[in-house]
Amino acid sequence: MKYLKSDFGLIFILHCVLILLVYFSPALFPWPIISIILIYLFLQEIVLGGCILSHMQFGPKNKERVRFFSYYFKKLGSRFDSYKIDLFFVWFIPSLVFILAIILQNIFSIKPFFDFLKIN
Repeated sequence: MKYLKSDFGLIFILHCVLILLVYFSPALFPWPIISIILIYLFLQEIVLGGCILSHMQFGPKNKERVRFFSYYFKKLGSRFDSYKIDLFFVWFIPSLVFILAIILQNIFSIKPFFDFLKIN
């Protein structure tokens, strides 16, 4: 069980893979799918107070409300406020990803790799 919750265990790897999928989603998925994914991410942030994977790794009721990005940024020696790190990576970047998807797919007509929805 330790390999799941260790600093660089299975949950960490899964978290990284999912984050990369979200970041590259404008090139991979149609924007309606991206909007559903982002709504899910925002809802879990609002309802659960954080990501399910972070709750699995750090515990759902930790006093400091440890999050993935703030935890690993602090391990790297960052002195940024964890609230600002979370604000940037949890709210700003996903919103930017969605805007980028709209621009790339609708204005520049770049089709995503998994274009299983035929959007005109």
